[in-house]
Amino acid sequence: MVDRLTPAKFADLKDFDADNQLEALRHMGDVLELQLKRTPALGPASLSAQQVAAWAVVAEKAKSPQTDATARAFFESHFDVWRVVDDNRPQGLFTGYFEPELKGSRTQGKTFPHPVYAKPRDLVAFEGLDKSRSGAGYGKWMEGKPVAYDSREDIDRGSLQGRADVICFVSGPVDFFFMQVQGSGRVTLDTGATLRLGYAAKSGRSYQSIGAILVREGLMVREEVSMQSIKQWLKDNPERRDWLLWQNPSYVFFKELTLPDVKRGSLGAAGIQLIPQRSFAIDKSRYAYGTPVWLDTTLPGGKTFRRLMIAADTGSAILGAARGDVYFGWGEEAEYFAGHMQQPGVMHVLLPKRS
Repeated sequence: MVDRLTPAKFADLKDFDADNQLEALRHMGDVLELQLKRTPALGPASLSAQQVAAWAVVAEKAKSPQTDATARAFFESHFDVWRVVDDNRPQGLFTGYFEPELKGSRTQGKTFPHPVYAKPRDLVAFEGLDKSRSGAGYGKWMEGKPVAYDSREDIDRGSLQGRADVICFVSGPVDFFFMQVQGSGRVTLDTGATLRLGYAAKSGRSYQSIGAILVREGLMVREEVSMQSIKQWLKDNPERRDWLLWQNPSYVFFKELTLPDVKRGSLGAAGIQLIPQRSFAIDKSRYAYGTPVWLDTTLPGGKTFRRLMIAADTGSAILGAARGDVYFGWGEEAEYFAGHMQQPGVMHVLLPKRS
């Protein structure tokens, strides 16, 4: 096997005692409570009925601790520690994401010309033979045949007019592109109101990294690639903006959200509001939503980052065992960390004790 879990101990988790364990425990409990009601329970990871039952026991007992000390004792009593070993990525790879803040309007004009689309009415999910014939998990029907959905270029050229509702309009495609990469965002309208936008659907076209394309074309060196450097390149080369953005044919559609806690982020894939520097996006085919993950890495700039994260989200680029995405929240600092984070590190997962 190229990836595996090897037994470890809580004593191996340096600075574990210094973390806010109660916040982590409550976040885990919220995710588990919701996910255990869904089908499949805890997401698409392959879990046995016994494993799901073990998570259910943990979720029920997690309601009792009320302090960091009792929360830490709870984790140590009810979980085993496993180090993630991935031969394909021995150093691990940990990136970051955030909630962009854009300005916009409900009406289109010179200042805000670019539409933010809701899920198109003709976008459908394909399975089985239809998925194979179309070459995509999502698409549309044309003349009785399943076909891939419109590309980013098609949509930017206006192909969705009359086929999808427009939520609002923003200033241009670049900031909107990066909001699509993040999967959620905030739009401050010209009326002063703020829209909270969350992921609604994707077009099904394959995601292509425009940073990798800049490297491939010799326009940027790999070590310099970040969200900020890509934005600067686009600013310096406006005539090539569409060319670069259209290299990624994937497109994300949004929905308006009404969220109860203004101090938390948008909804993650697990259905719970994200907590800055506590919520973690994982490969959903490998780990159950709600899994506690001890992350030992660094932030851009070299500061140590050791924290108990909770698997509450996923992403199309988050693939592999020793791979994850830290949710940093919103604002300038969050944007900086999310844009620059490409860090190695060590990842442990906490799994319910075997009975």
